[in-house]
Amino acid sequence: MRENENEARPPTDSQSQEDETELSWIKKITKSVTRIEELEMEAKNGWDSRPKIGVNMKSQDVLNQANVAISENGKTFGDMNIAFTKAAVIASAMLERNVSNYDVAIILQAVSMSRLSFNQSHQGTWIDLAANTGIAAQFASPQMPKAEMPMTAAVENELRNLVTDNTNQ
Repeated sequence: MRENENEARPPTDSQSQEDETELSWIKKITKSVTRIEELEMEAKNGWDSRPKIGVNMKSQDVLNQANVAISENGKTFGDMNIAFTKAAVIASAMLERNVSNYDVAIILQAVSMSRLSFNQSHQGTWIDLAANTGIAAQFASPQMPKAEMPMTAAVENELRNLVTDNTNQ
């Protein structure tokens, strides 16, 4: 009788579920280990082994990475149209004037260009600029009104002063 006790028995439903759960955990752990190995390899080869601005970066690299950034931001923050519309609503309330999602994208382009005036080789800023240019183009419409107010002399003078200050540094 003891021989029969050691014979293999067909798995029960609960054993099958336990086996599936264990396999699921093994797959998750394997995936995590693989990601850790990838991160270690990136650290060994330098944090960012992507092409570098001014070294080996091509225009297509910037556009490809901008496309990836837009996609990743969508996964992280949700639908771009909703996010930019929310930003426009918040800006409209703060500025007490209408701001569109297009305006938000243009403002983000301006921020990127301002940053590039300090560091022309900052890769992330070039990628942000390309991404926000694509987003602005998506929101652009032939029916959009022209700018509400022309640049005033005071704004022109302030811009001249900023440019002069930066060139003297």
